Amino acid sequence: MVEYGLIIALIAIVVIVALVALGPKIRDIFDKTNDALDTASATAATTPAGKT
Repeated sequence: MVEYGLIIALIAIVVIVALVALGPKIRDIFDKTNDALDTASATAATTPAGKT
């Protein structure tokens, strides 16, 4: 049973390291997506209905 606990602990450490390493890149992707949605929303709000 101790071996399973060690394996789970190792997996948890790998996941934490991966999230710390990839966190800024993932945040940048979400920020770019959010900016694109904001721009599209602002454009749609200022464009008269039926005109594109």
